Amino acid sequence: DAKMKISPDKAYVLGLFVGGGEISSSGFQIVLPFDKWGENPRRMGVIARDILKKMGDRFLRGYGLRINFEIGNKRWLIVPLDDGDFSAIADDLGRLGLPRTGVILQKADLKKAKKRLKGLAAENFLSGIFDARASIAKSHRRFTKDAPIVSIEIPGSTKNFEFVVQLCSWLTSL
Repeated sequence: DAKMKISPDKAYVLGLFVGGGEISSSGFQIVLPFDKWGENPRRMGVIARDILKKMGDRFLRGYGLRINFEIGNKRWLIVPLDDGDFSAIADDLGRLGLPRTGVILQKADLKKAKKRLKGLAAENFLSGIFDARASIAKSHRRFTKDAPIVSIEIPGSTKNFEFVVQLCSWLTSL
């Protein structure tokens, strides 16, 4: 059972949960710390459409859940639109050796996920993490504006430095 059969849509949603998800007994939310991205009204509309359409389609195809978003305190929250059953998400997180409740990133360990997710599933899982945590803002470029730099912002408050090492190792192996 080294490889887990998981669709690209499910893998993407699980990656979003690792990057910014929090699960409680009553529901879930995924925090997207878009800070300055959401300040531009034109950009806000694009982000809102992407959440509702692109991310929404992945939640629906992968887990049969409809989502909505809320904006506040320099972040966007993805929340369930209704009281759908999200236990399948928690179960899949558990099968990947990831926390099933609480703030997922605080205790996320990628060892089992790296072993079980291959090909498109791995790519989509990492894409979900990046959509919640990565930035290519010009302010993150150093020394030259010609060198694109991806900044993956893992809050130090998680104290999950092993996750950072595991993520870098996974990317290096790809």
